[in-house]
Amino acid sequence: MPVDPEPAVWASRTSVQNRLVDDVLVLGAGVIGLTTAVCLAEAGLTVRIRAAQLPQATTSVVAGAMWGRGPGVLEPADRIDAWIQSTLLDLTALADDPATGVRFARGREATREPTAVRPVPGTRDVRRCTEVDLPDGFVDGYWITVPVVDMPRHLAYLEDRFTAAGGQLEHATISTRDLGTVPVVVNCTGVGARELVPDPAVTPIRGQHVIVTNPGLTEFFVEETDEDSWVSFFPHGDRVVMGGVAVRDSWDLTPDPLGFRDGAARARRLLQQRERALEMLRRLNKEVYMFSYNGEFHALRRRADQKDYTVRLQQFFDHFLKGAPEPDWMEHGIPYIQKQGP
Repeated sequence: MPVDPEPAVWASRTSVQNRLVDDVLVLGAGVIGLTTAVCLAEAGLTVRIRAAQLPQATTSVVAGAMWGRGPGVLEPADRIDAWIQSTLLDLTALADDPATGVRFARGREATREPTAVRPVPGTRDVRRCTEVDLPDGFVDGYWITVPVVDMPRHLAYLEDRFTAAGGQLEHATISTRDLGTVPVVVNCTGVGARELVPDPAVTPIRGQHVIVTNPGLTEFFVEETDEDSWVSFFPHGDRVVMGGVAVRDSWDLTPDPLGFRDGAARARRLLQQRERALEMLRRLNKEVYMFSYNGEFHALRRRADQKDYTVRLQQFFDHFLKGAPEPDWMEHGIPYIQKQGP
């Protein structure tokens, strides 16, 4: 986070020592800064966010993102479990509104170790993966249903909610001289705290994701590991966020194709397993059709989708077993990128 040596002036509502200031100044506009500012503004305080990077330019925007307990998250041990459950309640409420970017999705959490860690309490539809469910190289895992977040959409939602509560977002560098005039300062600058506080104990961990066009995925996959690279993919509408790496002590923000090559290749192999199965059937001159319903999991839950699939299945057997005319969808279908919905 760049630090401006010169003091800056901003509008406000409270006078302190002949200078106008806000009740609270939040530093940083990532998901933590925005969420903090929303809570404070909706509680009735006058809140301003000051950030060197606007929300859609922060590292938060390229997160996967998925609810749960991440690898290596150990402290504070007496609060983590309560935080996880509190976050689940909030995300569950947000999932009712598509504009929030939050939804419940079905997917697999798998490991290359002999035994997978049991999913945290609150996880829905928990089922142990069978051997067929696990990609090559993975030994154990679980099917789970958890909140996942489309981060660009979620950040936009938080920003709108913040401004609706009267908050103001300021795109500017941060001066330490300004901080003493504000009653409350909340530091959400992430690694920027190293220079701002200053705190030399704060060090960066560089992550990197790749975003690709969604070939038709509705379920996510994430590798459970403590290593500095892993395989994951999270479908969000017409795009997929693939990961990932964690490079310690690296400040470089330049995309590194070579550094991510192996992880991206592993993720592509997982995505291609289904495609290879379809291709094998095609080479055997078998009729192959894939159905993908927006917002559905491994098993269809919405009545309309269940009915649609039942009708198409009946049409399939009527055509191939009874000689009925071929339905239009067999000939034309709908490309995934032309489908409507989240």
